Amino acid sequence: MEDIIKSMINGNNRYQWEILQENQKIGIDHIIPKYPLLILTCMDPRIDVHRIFQLELGDAFVLRNAGNQYTEDALRSILIAVHENNVKYIVVLGHLDCGMKKVRLDKLKYKLNSQTLKQIGQYSTNYQFALQRFFKTFVDEITNIHNQVDRLKMTIGIPSEIKVIGMLYDPSTGWIFPENEFKKYSSYVSFMHNYQKLLQQKRMTHIDFLETIESEIVGTEPLELGDINEKSETVEILDEIAEENEDFNLKAETVTEVEYRDLQQILKKNAEVIEKSMNIVSKIQIPKIFIPKIRVHIPKVNLYKKED
Repeated sequence: MEDIIKSMINGNNRYQWEILQENQKIGIDHIIPKYPLLILTCMDPRIDVHRIFQLELGDAFVLRNAGNQYTEDALRSILIAVHENNVKYIVVLGHLDCGMKKVRLDKLKYKLNSQTLKQIGQYSTNYQFALQRFFKTFVDEITNIHNQVDRLKMTIGIPSEIKVIGMLYDPSTGWIFPENEFKKYSSYVSFMHNYQKLLQQKRMTHIDFLETIESEIVGTEPLELGDINEKSETVEILDEIAEENEDFNLKAETVTEVEYRDLQQILKKNAEVIEKSMNIVSKIQIPKIFIPKIRVHIPKVNLYKKED
């Protein structure tokens, strides 16, 4: 426990350093939340809502509990957000591989002390039913999202004009599936049966999206005239090096130590020119996303001394 606390405190010290360096901002210059949005999601630590949706500090309310469940405490927070903070949209963000569908109440009850069991089942004669009502376990993530959305929509305290929708997150890929992409699937089984097809559709849609942010990917700075001249000079230098390399027969022949040192100098010169060329090319706006790997083959060199 001490090591965990120490790690947390060290993390806060690093955070303070980021603030001092102005790499992190702590102040918020807009109303809270920035968007009239509340997200009810699971306590699973793989779900980082701000990173998933690229939200900033203060952009939205986030509620978390085991299984993104409609509970009395969740309702308390939702009512405050709706009536005091003008929230207009509620998103129930469930996720695949949820731990709540793996909980076995018949085993869990033996891990609870008698006082806890008594408190959970004080208004019921059926402990199994009381445990289920308290922990709200489920066997199907898709069905669970549908159920929580329906319960929120039917809650009298939540005005009818509040928009409540569901979303599904896949922790293994980072993809979000909006309600319109999974609502037609009544269960987890049917959704997973079509998962690869859905994933392919999302990838194709992603390509279309990337075209809309092409300027962010390849940059917008124009190529300067000096860079073009520099590029021409680089091509000429490369041509000269190519001619120099022809003086060396590297096809499985041996070279002297002097020739080897000369070869090292040429290779070093090659590396400097290539690096210089790459710096120039990086400034040229080429609308490509995937860059193929470059494989470099270096000949083996055998060293020996010339006999007198």
